[in-house]
Amino acid sequence: MKLLRPTKVEERYDIPVGKLAKWRCSGEGPEFLKVGAFVYYEEEAIERWLATKRRASTSDTGTVDGPISSGLRRAASAQHPHVEG
Repeated sequence: MKLLRPTKVEERYDIPVGKLAKWRCSGEGPEFLKVGAFVYYEEEAIERWLATKRRASTSDTGTVDGPISSGLRRAASAQHPHVEG
């Protein structure tokens, strides 16, 4: 299990730390772990959550079947070279 701090999530997935904090309060974002005062995200939990956000068009309200994780990583790497792929 690979754990990431919010700053690493921001670096790898281009999701702002502030947005992650807001989502933790509202329950909208990826699952997270809280150990004392520290917050961690499992890399697999982020991938699963991102997979639920995949759409075929802007009017699509559901998910699309297919291999998601590698496709997301490739797309993110192409758009954001600092994202590990």
